[in-house]
Amino acid sequence: MNLLKNKKIIHICSSLVYGGGEEHVRTILAYLQNRGVPVCAAVPEGTQLYNILKKTGIEVFPLYIGHKFHIKSVYKLCGLLRAHCITLIHTHNRREDLIGAICAKMLNIASVTTIHDRINMDQNGNKVVSFGSSVYHFILRNCFDALITVSKATYDDISACAKVNREKVYHVINGLDLKRIIPSINKNVMKRKIGLNENKKIIGFVARIRNSSFGKKGILYLIEAAVEVAKYYPNSKFVVSGEDDEAAKILKKICAKKKISDYFVFLGYRKDVIDIMQCFDMLICPSLFEGLPRVVLESMALGVPVIGSNVDGIPEVIDDGKCGYLVQPKDASALADRILRLLKNQDTLLKFGKNSAEKIKKQFRAELSAEQTEQIYIKILEKRQ
Repeated sequence: MNLLKNKKIIHICSSLVYGGGEEHVRTILAYLQNRGVPVCAAVPEGTQLYNILKKTGIEVFPLYIGHKFHIKSVYKLCGLLRAHCITLIHTHNRREDLIGAICAKMLNIASVTTIHDRINMDQNGNKVVSFGSSVYHFILRNCFDALITVSKATYDDISACAKVNREKVYHVINGLDLKRIIPSINKNVMKRKIGLNENKKIIGFVARIRNSSFGKKGILYLIEAAVEVAKYYPNSKFVVSGEDDEAAKILKKICAKKKISDYFVFLGYRKDVIDIMQCFDMLICPSLFEGLPRVVLESMALGVPVIGSNVDGIPEVIDDGKCGYLVQPKDASALADRILRLLKNQDTLLKFGKNSAEKIKKQFRAELSAEQTEQIYIKILEKRQ
């Protein structure tokens, strides 16, 4: 810790919405600060993340990076780094990676990025090969002192696709702030509040999905599975949260076309998502690819089992047949089968929920990720001495 005593570390996140990535930034900042690490942040002014950080006592500066080639942001960020004597810059999105890397090189300061997902993927789960992806690979290889990945799968992806030296890549668990995973309202009261019958079995889906760009989250396969589930278990309800108005409009049309509208409830983006998730009997994460979705961790911490795609970081959390079930992505039939298995077996549902909560509380705590991140900072700063 002595090495960091007179240093200053800034985290940069230019997202305008608040999802799993932004909650990751909030959590790691809070727990690094708890450890005495001198951290601050640069995020867009007025966003939910900006307001939360200010409220919780994190020093935060207004900064918005419009796109990854936003030259004005280079000058603005360089000025901010100089003015506040920043020692190390830590970025969290591809958009900030380029700007942050340029500024770090110009000022000769240390730089770290967290890779939250598989890189260069399209909405169908296919790798994109382009000039832009080659540039990004070059930046990752040559412009950062360290890369942190949220899962072993993203660690392997970075090494294989971007050819980054494995000595610079670190897998740090996607730790949860377990103090936040505590519902603020009674489960049945919350069900009534969002219009759910207390006797219905609730199958949940939570993800930040915008416009028509929701292919990677696999919700279309959940809708397909719901058609089968409704035939055999009509006392079920599918609750979706995190979609914007345009995405909801598209998804509602698809449900109507499949005559499944009565089985779906669309709640939109909600700040009380933990209160909502406690109402679920199970969560479905049918993504085509993922780094390590925080919603899976949050659901399991609440004692709600998850049925997820057997891709990337998801099987690193879900023990198939113990904490939940794994299915192949895009397989709506297998997804329906696993949903029905849990709906028809309350004992298994409860056992999976108990096992899930125990695993998260033991292995995925924010204290662990903050400790590991601090050690990475110390290691790279020692190399620069």
